[in-house]
Amino acid sequence: MDISFDDANKEYLSNSKLEVIHFDYLTEKHIAGLGCSEKISSTDALFCCNLKNENYLIEFKNGKIARDEKENKAIKKNLAAKIVYSLLTYMQLFKKDLSHVKEHLIYILVYNEEKNKANQKTRTSVSESLNSHKFWMEDRAKIGIAGIKANLNDFEKLYFKKVYTITETEFQTQFVDIWENTSFCTLQVSCAD
Repeated sequence: MDISFDDANKEYLSNSKLEVIHFDYLTEKHIAGLGCSEKISSTDALFCCNLKNENYLIEFKNGKIARDEKENKAIKKNLAAKIVYSLLTYMQLFKKDLSHVKEHLIYILVYNEEKNKANQKTRTSVSESLNSHKFWMEDRAKIGIAGIKANLNDFEKLYFKKVYTITETEFQTQFVDIWENTSFCTLQVSCAD
């Protein structure tokens, strides 16, 4: 709940009380501990679940994903940088290699459904009627959720076990409800051994 809080709008994207690793903070401390002065952006949270021996990097986006093509490109670039820095930090801190990451690490982008309703129509129509590889390759500049989702799909092919681009409601029903109802999902220091 606390990590999903959007200070600018005073809103939460999750009301879960599950314990997670504040990955932004962990990354900041890790970078400072190495003597680096560079500010590195990273994913908001890391959740470890030994039910399936999986870990989840979670990014919360409360605002409108993109208003125009220029802003859309900036958001994609920012998300890509956060993902890369988060992967490197995760691998370094937990002493994991890329093959481990590909087998055990899942990325979830949780966005505000209400603020992206106009883009939701594009997301649904794209996923249902234009679900071809050729379309995604040709339509990289698509504004909004569909474009972000297409861009993040490349990270699944390259690095993650799975990538999800979902609303806060989908996040609650597909993940949080399950995690909260099992004793196998706990905060672990070792993360998916």
